[in-house]
Amino acid sequence: MRTLRLSLTATVILALLGGLSSAVVAQSEGDSSRVTQFTGTVTDENWHFEGAEDWEEDGVYYSRGTVAEWSIDWTDPRLPPKMWHRIDMEEYLPSTPDSAVPYATSVLLLDEDGSWTGTGRGVGYGEGFVQVVLTGDGAYQGLYAVLDRKDATQPDDTVQRTFDGFIVEGELTPMPDPVELPTE
Repeated sequence: MRTLRLSLTATVILALLGGLSSAVVAQSEGDSSRVTQFTGTVTDENWHFEGAEDWEEDGVYYSRGTVAEWSIDWTDPRLPPKMWHRIDMEEYLPSTPDSAVPYATSVLLLDEDGSWTGTGRGVGYGEGFVQVVLTGDGAYQGLYAVLDRKDATQPDDTVQRTFDGFIVEGELTPMPDPVELPTE
C-alpha cells in the first residue's frame, strides 16, 4: 500500500510540475510585458563611514553601518541612476583575497518620480554575489525588482560591479511557510 501511495504521489508531483512548466511557457509567450529583464553597471562609487562601527571579536571582524553611494547605468529607465546601500558584514580571520564574507544590505534607489527599497543578502568572495529584492513606490508602485550583483576584479585591481535582474509588474511573491515533514 505504501509503495502505491508513493507512486501515486510521484505521479501527482510530476503532473503538477508539467502543468506549472506549461503555465510558465504560456505566461512567457503571452504576457511577457509584465516581466522585463535589465542590466546595470556601476560607473562611480563613494563610501560613507560616518556613524559606521567596526570591531573584532573571537577571530571575526564585524562591520555595521557603512553606506555606499553608487551611480549606475541601467538598461531600464525605471531604475533611478543613484543607489544607496548599507552594508553589515562579518569577515572571518585570518582572511585572504579568496575568503568568503557573508553580509546583509538594505538598498534605496531614489529619483523625483519615486523610489525602490528593499534588502538583500550575499557572500563576498572572489567575484562576489548578492541578491536584492526591491519594491517600487511612487511612479514605480505595483512593481518589484529582483537583482543579482556580481563583482569582478579587473587587471588594474579595480572592481567592476554589474547587475542582472528583472522588473515584475505585480505583488512580490510572499515567502512560503516553513517546510513541514509529512507525518507518514
